[in-house]
Amino acid sequence: MLHRSATQIQALVFREAREQRIHQARARATNKVDDILHLSTRSVVFQASVWRDCVDRKAEFAALGEKECAAMGTEIEELKEACVEAHAGSAHASREFIELSKRKSEFERSRVRRKHASDAVKQRIQPFAVRAKQLTMESSRELAANRQMQIELRRMRLELKKFHSSLRGRLAMEPLLLGEDVEELLTNLSVQDEAEDGASADAVVAASFAELNAALKRENYSRAVDICNKIRSKLPDDVDAVKVKCLALIRLEKFDKALELAVKYDFLSTEKAYCLYRLKQDDEALALLNGDLETQTTAQLHLAAQLHFRKGDYDQSIRIYELLLSHAQEGDDLLELQTNLLAAYASADRSEELKDREIPIDDGFEVAFNKSFVAIQSGDWAAAEDLLATAERLCRETFAAEGASEAEIEEEVAVIKTQLAFVKQMRGDLDGALSDYRNVLKIKLRNRAVGAVASNNIVAIRKDHDVLDSFKRLKNIDTAVLSEKLSLTQQEAILTNRTLLLCLLNKTEECRESLDTLKKKFPESKSIADIVVLLAIKDQSPAVAIEQLQGDVSVGGRLGLAHVYLTEGHVLKAAECIRSIEQLAHTPGTVATLVALYEEAGDPASAQIVLKSTLEHYRASDYTSEQAMKVREGDCWYKIQKKQYREAADAYLELLEGETAGALDRDLRLRSMASLVVALSFCDAEAAEARCTMLPTVEESGVDPSELEKEAPRSNRLAVKFAEDKKNERKRAAKSPESISRKRAKRREAYLTNLRARPDYNASIGLVNPDPERWIPRKQRSHGKRGRRGRNRFVGAQGAGMGTEKDALKLDAAARAARKAESDKPAAVVVTSGSGIRKSKKKKRR
Repeated sequence: MLHRSATQIQALVFREAREQRIHQARARATNKVDDILHLSTRSVVFQASVWRDCVDRKAEFAALGEKECAAMGTEIEELKEACVEAHAGSAHASREFIELSKRKSEFERSRVRRKHASDAVKQRIQPFAVRAKQLTMESSRELAANRQMQIELRRMRLELKKFHSSLRGRLAMEPLLLGEDVEELLTNLSVQDEAEDGASADAVVAASFAELNAALKRENYSRAVDICNKIRSKLPDDVDAVKVKCLALIRLEKFDKALELAVKYDFLSTEKAYCLYRLKQDDEALALLNGDLETQTTAQLHLAAQLHFRKGDYDQSIRIYELLLSHAQEGDDLLELQTNLLAAYASADRSEELKDREIPIDDGFEVAFNKSFVAIQSGDWAAAEDLLATAERLCRETFAAEGASEAEIEEEVAVIKTQLAFVKQMRGDLDGALSDYRNVLKIKLRNRAVGAVASNNIVAIRKDHDVLDSFKRLKNIDTAVLSEKLSLTQQEAILTNRTLLLCLLNKTEECRESLDTLKKKFPESKSIADIVVLLAIKDQSPAVAIEQLQGDVSVGGRLGLAHVYLTEGHVLKAAECIRSIEQLAHTPGTVATLVALYEEAGDPASAQIVLKSTLEHYRASDYTSEQAMKVREGDCWYKIQKKQYREAADAYLELLEGETAGALDRDLRLRSMASLVVALSFCDAEAAEARCTMLPTVEESGVDPSELEKEAPRSNRLAVKFAEDKKNERKRAAKSPESISRKRAKRREAYLTNLRARPDYNASIGLVNPDPERWIPRKQRSHGKRGRRGRNRFVGAQGAGMGTEKDALKLDAAARAARKAESDKPAAVVVTSGSGIRKSKKKKRR
């Protein structure tokens, strides 16, 4: 028997104990699979149990040595400690498990409590939820009502904007409705209704007044008119009913019916004047408002100011607006009043009076817009542009805050953009102005006056270019817009431009008709005479122009008539026309023109009379003014030209050394001293030399005289002749065969050089000569022609083998001998004409 080692014995003992233990565990825990898995062989408890089972087997362990026993003892101690630790861990785990179980139960109890609390809260808030739903529905209805109100407000704004469209545009001002508006009347009417109810026993009338009050609050003016008619059927002369009906008709823009009603009652005088104003009966309206300004109401003063503005009496309009501004109470809205005041000052060309006056802009874009006219009339274009930019910004902000759409805002801003384009035009930026005008015309404008102004300014920029398109632009301007929406100055400008365009288009008859219209509407227009002269030149009818201008005593008419006389060669008549203009009779330009005309006509005496009368005029008024000095200098030089040297010298001495010598400026004094030397040189040489020393020395220049001669301009005749000679010489040189050959050779050499420089050029082959027939059409080239041999050879049907008659005759020897014998006989000479009558009959080609 082999001796076994301690390890083998230990393993054997362990194996047997383990198998026995496993067998017992399986028998004991058949239904405890989890416990069996827990008590695996790796478990410390299981190993301890195995050791305990092995203790009784002393025989097997008796053979073990001390070392093995000590090792086993140590291992047993370690197993014991491990068992103790495992037991402690299981106890801790048990306590944690118990704690977790307690927490779980508490959580369940808390969840149940929360559920009960949630159910209780739901029951308590159920009435509030129902109420919230009701409030949501009510808020939706309120929102819909608010939207409807916004729509109504926007409609009201649009109507108000339409009512004040020309007031906003400032192209032609319109007044507000009236001072005593419907809203003011409602306040008084409510009190009167109560008195009426208490005093009158008629319940129907009282109910009608209540219904009228409600209709006015809803702004249902058509219904208000019907109710007023119902009240007047019972109370025909009731003041409130009559007044409300008149104002309602005005609100409905039925001015003719409102006027019929206002004429019947004296207390409707203001309403009557307003209806006349809206019906363009300005004179009748002014007749009603011609009383003392201090006794008139605010509404009447506003209306009178607007009427004077429309009639062109801007000074009276300014006077009324200043009165209204002085009587304004603290806290009153002065925006529209200041806006109209600025418009009146600008239209009267009195903007300089407002230069030092503080008129706040605040949030009123109309004030900023009208203040730009002050800067425009003073020529401060930069300030005008800044004010217009401010007006545009304020306009956009104002209408955006009111909820206007982008299209409505652009329409309101259009008038400001048009004025900005005008500022650019006056500053010389014609391209920018033209672009801005076109952008304005792209907008669908309800205020067509803005489009009319933009179209007219485009025509003014183009001048005599694109005349037909310019005429179409002005022709499309409606007559109603021209007469109702534009100021008198703008109407005159558009009519004048339209007439000029007709003249440029050679539409003489239409131009004369337009000119007659211009004369009727604006008889004082300065452009009438110019158009008449232009028509005379275009139509070559100076007699008609002279006849039309004979009775025109205006400055333009007199100058136009003088122009026509000059074109006809009537110099003296032209001079008399110019001399008859009292406003220009003594100006230096007029005097110089008259002297030149009289000299041209050979009447120097009249020229001297003109000079003498002009000098006497200035001697009596202001002999030291700038114009007087120019006339005196011209008189002195005229005497030198007429060789009146002594008189010229005396006149220069009076100018230089007389009482008015101190008024001479440096340049005029220097010119007069030099001219005095010239005059004295002809009559008093010694005095001329003495005076010459008083002249300032001329500084020498380093310029070469030869260079000056080169820079000296040639006479026109020599310059033209020289230019023509050079031009003809160049033409002859260009046509000479030598120059043509040289040009061709140069071009050929350049072309060959380019060919040799190409990457596909082969130097060993060289350049291939081009086809000499390359310029001939392809079908006419020699190598492209078809062969002509056998072209007329007859070819019969395929396989026929038949020959022609000619071939048969060639084979007939007898016939050939007979033809030869006939040709040897003498024959007469037959002369035939070249008419080709006996031509052989052509064969039909197959």
